[in-house]
Formats: sequence, structure tokens, C-alpha cells
Amino acid sequence: MIIMNTKSWDPDKFRKNNIYWDTISGYEAKIIIPIRSGQGTTGVYFDSCGVYYNQKANFNLYGNNLNPTHQKELLLAIQTLKFKKE
Repeated sequence: MIIMNTKSWDPDKFRKNNIYWDTISGYEAKIIIPIRSGQGTTGVYFDSCGVYYNQKANFNLYGNNLNPTHQKELLLAIQTLKFKKE
């Protein structure tokens, strides 16, 4: 049986992305960006962005391993998303 010393183990060392929350088009959005540009996922996820045909709608948009220019463009595009209210 191997016992690890958890005091010397830092889970943040292995994390590739940062996550933060924002409101876009009136809905709560989970935004993910890589810690190192070009190594990880850049994107957005909406758990609920309205109800369509009597079902909760969710939405995600992401890119993997984007260069800094494309990452910045995607983050700007995410801020312009609009969802039609029913």
C-alpha cells in the first residue's frame, strides 16, 4: 500500500485551465481559459440559456490549444453572444 503525503502534493500544478463566471446576454456563463496560452481549452458554457420547445437549452463553444491571437478573438466573440428570449 502506497501512502502519499498530501501536504507536498499541489493539485494546481496539474491544472491546465482557469475558470470564472460571467453574465452574458442575461445568462450565467462559465468561461474557461488556459493558464498557458496555446495549451488548453478556451471557451464558454451556458447551463441554461432559455427554454426552447419546452426543454431547457444549454450551449457551449470552445477551442483547444489556440494561439494568443485566436484566443483573444474567441473571448471577444463570446462576449457578443445573444440569446433570443421566448
